[in-house]
Amino acid sequence: MSPGAAARSARTAAALSIAVERAARPDTYEGLLAELDRLEGCVPGDPRSLYERVAREVVRVAGGTAVRAWVYVAAPAVAARLRTRGKPVEGGERRGRG
Repeated sequence: MSPGAAARSARTAAALSIAVERAARPDTYEGLLAELDRLEGCVPGDPRSLYERVAREVVRVAGGTAVRAWVYVAAPAVAARLRTRGKPVEGGERRGRG
């Protein structure tokens, strides 16, 4: 793993730890989302942002309960570029991330 990837992985783990600690406290959602946006390089409203944060319904593995979750998806400009010049990942899933 490259030093940059390792640093990003460590930042992701730290942000997820914060998310778990704050998950049950709605009064902290705004700050938590701001931290996650920063981690993901998402600047809401900025057309140069690589990602957008959107709410999606997801199903929990344990129990099958449907809940709302924030997810990060490619911003419109990035998605358009990937559709025209991107290369599909064989098998549809990226492997080898460590």
